[in-house]
Amino acid sequence: MEVAVTHLQRLEIRLTGRAFVGYRARDGWRQPLQFYAFRCPVHGYVEDYPHGYAGRLECPLCSPGDPSGPLVTDGGAMVDGLEAVPVRA
Repeated sequence: MEVAVTHLQRLEIRLTGRAFVGYRARDGWRQPLQFYAFRCPVHGYVEDYPHGYAGRLECPLCSPGDPSGPLVTDGGAMVDGLEAVPVRA
């Protein structure tokens, strides 16, 4: 389930680690959240919303028990677990 990204978004992902794709709302949410596209080394380009105070992006296709690849990206740097360190801008 790879997300279609434009050439400009691919450049933004290479430079910053993510690219804004729009606001999305799921059932049960009070309001829409910002969704970003980013590159998972296992599944390619995927999209997700920022999680936690650090705003980490988790690949929705990777599971926490899946040892085949990283689960979390934080500003373009891949982190091997859920213990992501916030990156200051």
